[in-house]
Amino acid sequence: QATGATSDYFNNCGWVAPALVDAGLNDFPDGEAAVGGIYTNAWKEYIGTTLLATMEAGSNYQFSFYVAGTCINNLGQSTGYNISIMPPVDITLYGCTNGTNLPLSTYTSPPEADPTWIEIGHVSYTPQQTWQQVTINFTVPVDINAIMLGAPVNLPDAYSASQNLCYPYISYDSLILNDASLFDVNISQSGSFCEDNLVLVSNIENS
Repeated sequence: QATGATSDYFNNCGWVAPALVDAGLNDFPDGEAAVGGIYTNAWKEYIGTTLLATMEAGSNYQFSFYVAGTCINNLGQSTGYNISIMPPVDITLYGCTNGTNLPLSTYTSPPEADPTWIEIGHVSYTPQQTWQQVTINFTVPVDINAIMLGAPVNLPDAYSASQNLCYPYISYDSLILNDASLFDVNISQSGSFCEDNLVLVSNIENS
């Protein structure tokens, strides 16, 4: 949870929002868990983290993740509408030099709450009720030590909080951020998080 608005963590070992289950989205692309948040003009939910290493000004990076959308009500239940009724939206990545500047006490976008947060990249996403992988390639203008992911500053009008047909909910899984030159790394998995025997093995293909 990166802001005052409550982004969510789902795990098949515990709780998953009923709307995601009804849509079949709890068949997560990677493991047994995913995260997500609401995209509306009056209430925007972001995920975020302090980075393990600084993203250096002028360097190129790649952020790859899976994304899926669904319509929910304020209890996380299905509304009967498909997320495809919503227009395309920019899933936006924000960065901040101050690595301790989390969480922000806001229900809107990071730059609106604190101008030290800047947009560092985005990807146009047409909401679909299936998992798909997207990628953001970007160059940071300043050193970045913390990031947030979520709605853009300005959402399309259809993403109004008064929209009763669909509160747009966007879920994410398998989020991987690294130097763009290092994306020839394959990670294999054995075991299960739920059975407490999960093992990840990385294989670097580039020389």
